[in-house]
Amino acid sequence: MKKLLFFASLLLLTSFALPAGDKNEQPFKGTFYNQENQITIALDLYDTTLVAPNYSFLGKLNGYMTGRLYDVWFVTDFKIKKGKATVRFSNDLGSDEQEICFTFDKNGQLLYETVGNNVIRRAENRKWIKLPTKMLFVSKDSKAKKP
Repeated sequence: MKKLLFFASLLLLTSFALPAGDKNEQPFKGTFYNQENQITIALDLYDTTLVAPNYSFLGKLNGYMTGRLYDVWFVTDFKIKKGKATVRFSNDLGSDEQEICFTFDKNGQLLYETVGNNVIRRAENRKWIKLPTKMLFVSKDSKAKKP
C-alpha cells in the first residue's frame, strides 16, 4: 500500500513541470552519462516527457537516474535558477531521497554535486558503497543544449 501511495504522489508531483521554453535555452534536457561509475541520468526539467525503463506504469516523468546503483531513482521535485538546477531524486520505494545540484562546467559537462548527506549507493563486493558526492557527466545525445 505504501508503494502505491508513493507512486501516486510521484505522478502528481511530476505533473507540475515548468513550461517549456526556447529549445536553445534548455540545458537541463537530455541524457547524460558518467563512465567511471556507469550511471545514466535522463532529464527533461522543462516538460514531463521521459519514461523510466521498467516503470512505464508511472507515466511520463521529468527524469530518472539508473545504471550501476541500487534501484532506479526518479526526479520528484526541482528548481532551476541562474544556470543551476536543484533536483530531488527519490528511490523506487520512496524510502530514500537525495538532493542534487546540477551545473555545467566550461566544457559543457554536467556537474553533479550532492546537497547534504549522500544516500545513493550501490552494492559492491557484498557491501553498500555510497556514490561519490561529485561527478562529471557528458551528454549522450545532441538534444542537450549547453549554456
